[in-house]
Amino acid sequence: MYNAAVGFIVEGHGEYAAYPSLFCRIVDATGAYVPCVNAGGCGSVFKNTHEHLDDLVRTGKPRFVIITVDYIDLVDQRLAPDLRTIREIFKSRIDSWMEKAKVDGRIKAIPESIKLVVQVHKFESWLIADYDSLLDQGFLIDQAPAIDDSDAVKDPAGWVKKHFVDGHEVKSPAFVKKVVAAIDVDAVSEKSKSFSIFHRSCKRYYDSWLRSSYEC
Repeated sequence: MYNAAVGFIVEGHGEYAAYPSLFCRIVDATGAYVPCVNAGGCGSVFKNTHEHLDDLVRTGKPRFVIITVDYIDLVDQRLAPDLRTIREIFKSRIDSWMEKAKVDGRIKAIPESIKLVVQVHKFESWLIADYDSLLDQGFLIDQAPAIDDSDAVKDPAGWVKKHFVDGHEVKSPAFVKKVVAAIDVDAVSEKSKSFSIFHRSCKRYYDSWLRSSYEC
């Protein structure tokens, strides 16, 4: 019935390029099928949630769905004033979609759960969290300051541009994939609370998927 354990709705090219390998590293599953929809911006994720869920679920048929959005982008674009409002709006839209999906004959596999993970402050917050690996593997310039809490860095994309050797490529999917391949996902969880939520959700959903597969 389901084609994948987890599918993602993301707002940018970097996440779209990196999430399949990132997910596989988190759950330690090489080559897993990871359907992903690139919404093309946080505004699109926010305003067109129903359409992106339709696209992901009808084509990818994931058992679970994770939607990720950048907190600071939503606030800067005045789409929502704070984290609580972001969660309330998405919960309402997800609940509404789930009700419609139950009577939509085009949807053959309704997800068991749809979770929102808010990236604080941005996706780049996760890329800068594992300072030691980035420094050891030559991604950072020598004078780059250490980071104890990447969620506290207010402009993580600017931090990348300033302190990465190739920081000007911050929006390049190829660059993002290289960074994701270099970092330790467990170390990132320790330095970013928002990533730890993402990490736990991926593992919990994948473990549930595995258990159901063994029971069949």
